[in-house]
Amino acid sequence: MARKQANLWANYRNPKELEDDLTEREQAFVEALIDQKLEPEAAFDAAGYTDNSNKRRPRALMLQRYLWRHIEKRIQSRISETTTLALNVLEDLMRTAESENVKLNAARDLLSRAGYDAVHMVKQETTIKEVSEMSDQELDKAIANLMTDDKVVPIKKRK
Repeated sequence: MARKQANLWANYRNPKELEDDLTEREQAFVEALIDQKLEPEAAFDAAGYTDNSNKRRPRALMLQRYLWRHIEKRIQSRISETTTLALNVLEDLMRTAESENVKLNAARDLLSRAGYDAVHMVKQETTIKEVSEMSDQELDKAIANLMTDDKVVPIKKRK
C-alpha cells in the first residue's frame, strides 16, 4: 500500500519536463499559483486535489517543485504579456513625471534595457608610452597596427 501511495504524488527530485503535457489538475494548479496569485496550498485545493491529512501542505509544495519548469514558463509568459505596458509606463514617467529624479531613473532604465547601460559600456583608456620604453616586440606590434589603417601608405624600400 505504501508503494502505491508514493506513486500517486509527484516526485520533486525528477521535475516534469516541459515536453510533457500537464494534466488538467496540474494546469489548474499552475494557473491558480501564477494567474490567481494563490499560495501553493490554496492552489492545490483550487486545482481539485484532495487531501485532508496533515500532509496536504507538503504535498502542495512537492507539486510546486515537481512543476517548477512549467511554473517558470508561465511566469515568463506573463512577463512577456506585460512588457509593452511596462515600456509605456517608463516612457510616460520619463516624459511627464514632476520629479527630475524619476525622469532620470526612467531614462536610465530605458537606455539600460536597450543596451546603452553606462555601467556596462566598455571603458577605453589611452596609455602613452615613450618609444624608448618599448621593447622590439612592442614596437613591431605598434607598427603592424598602424599599417592596418587604410590611410597609411607603406614606404618603398630603396634598392
